[in-house]
Amino acid sequence: MRGGAFDSDSDTQTETDPDNDYRRGYHLAVPRGATLRIIRHGDGTFQCPVCPGLANRWTRLNEVRDRVVGKAKSRTLREDNKKKYSQHRALAQNEGWML
Repeated sequence: MRGGAFDSDSDTQTETDPDNDYRRGYHLAVPRGATLRIIRHGDGTFQCPVCPGLANRWTRLNEVRDRVVGKAKSRTLREDNKKKYSQHRALAQNEGWML
């Protein structure tokens, strides 16, 4: 999927490639609300979208579920980083792992 970006120097549109951005390590915004879901890669591994910098990719959905639900119920995370706590909680609810 490609999108257009406005180049203010030349007043023209340029093509951007989100896949290239990912390969170069550019940070992408974390989805919010109902769009926040577990990422499944083409090689069959899973990743938490709230923690994209985490080197771990899980091969079983149960492993990522345990991590996400653990973070969503973590009292320490709730006190230290409310944003990540609430994003993990929303992710767990969206996936049907928490009510």
